[in-house]
Amino acid sequence: MEVLADTNLAKVLVVDDENSSHIVLGDLINHLAKVVTANSAKSALTLLEEFTPDLILLDIVMPEMDGFELIKVLKSSKHWSQIPVIFVTARDDIDMQERGFELGACDYIVKPFHPTITRARIQTQLDMVRQRKMLEQLANIDALTEIPNRRQLHDHLAVEWASAQRTNTSFALAWVDIDYFKKFNDSYGHGEGDLVLKRVAQALKQTLKRPRDWVCRYGGEEFVLILPETELDGANELMKSIQQNIAELSIGHTGSEVSQQLTVSIGCCVQQPHLQHNPEDLLLQADRCLYKAKSNGRNQNVVQLV
Repeated sequence: MEVLADTNLAKVLVVDDENSSHIVLGDLINHLAKVVTANSAKSALTLLEEFTPDLILLDIVMPEMDGFELIKVLKSSKHWSQIPVIFVTARDDIDMQERGFELGACDYIVKPFHPTITRARIQTQLDMVRQRKMLEQLANIDALTEIPNRRQLHDHLAVEWASAQRTNTSFALAWVDIDYFKKFNDSYGHGEGDLVLKRVAQALKQTLKRPRDWVCRYGGEEFVLILPETELDGANELMKSIQQNIAELSIGHTGSEVSQQLTVSIGCCVQQPHLQHNPEDLLLQADRCLYKAKSNGRNQNVVQLV
């Protein structure tokens, strides 16, 4: 297996037992994509455990496992089923093409490669992948605050939870709620309320310094923070920093019952995940901590080790 191009472009996996095909395809599309090659289905499956390509160019006739068998494996996997596959083969007969499309291929390129047609067909698929990713990103971003929305929460939580289990590290999750936000909207109007949500979202994002720290808008005036590798003391300090940074926004809130400025209440739980634990339970426990913070008078945080 060999990497033929080292760019930040799309990633294409070429699976073919003929090295000449690797070279030709690499030369044809190295300006379009980063090209990674495998000379067998087994090698391809090993590579797929390490990275996810945007497109697979797959030969049909290969020893041990042919392209038809490999695409069956790909399309039956929840991780790989959405990767588009173009068959590349010297077998130019209708029955082979029909079978390839029936198994889920998106196109069929015949050897020897015609440069213009080959590039065009690959470019078309890469364009479709890029458009799909853009749509997925838009669907997962809160339009108002431009941070992730709740659609991403459970998937992101599951990934970080599993990572914490593997590394045996502590994990923190926090709810942040803007105090008396309804009264703010009543006093200043929903337009000003939207601006507040944007400013609070950005303040939360800027407070999180580590690359894996993550925040989303759950809905309304509520935000959720996922904080991998965070101990109790670190969580306490971070929650204090969040409240301080929100206070430094100096947003007036005459309708608040706890301050003349906008404040937040925070509930946070810290846990070292084990197999018997459930990440959804941590969401509920952090929500209970938020309820305590609000019941105790708001404008405060409650951080617990669970």
